[in-house]
Amino acid sequence: MDKFYYLVSQLPLLYFDKDTFVDIDFFLEEAEKWTNTTEYNKLVSADINETEVEDSDPEVLKEFKKYERKFRKDVAEFRKAQKEGYEYKTSLFPNNVLKEGTPLEIEKNLIKLRWDFL
Repeated sequence: MDKFYYLVSQLPLLYFDKDTFVDIDFFLEEAEKWTNTTEYNKLVSADINETEVEDSDPEVLKEFKKYERKFRKDVAEFRKAQKEGYEYKTSLFPNNVLKEGTPLEIEKNLIKLRWDFL
């Protein structure tokens, strides 16, 4: 476990919606230095679109997948309610996140919520 502290310390502070020199290739290159083959392969295979919780998933990944599934359900239910003319209260974030701003601003706000969770 202690080797992960070294991996994290090699990365700069990351901020949402700010330029950084860290791209996926740089991150994976650093991760390969500090993780074993199994851990590295798990990291490389991580996919934000995969929300099915697997027994073999690390606990932190299970928590994110559960959050992501609930998050997507909230967005889908809100949009369905809006389309069909009834009220739906989201459980993970205020409804105004999905109501206020341009479609681009709304999408950025949704991504920021994920970022904050992580």
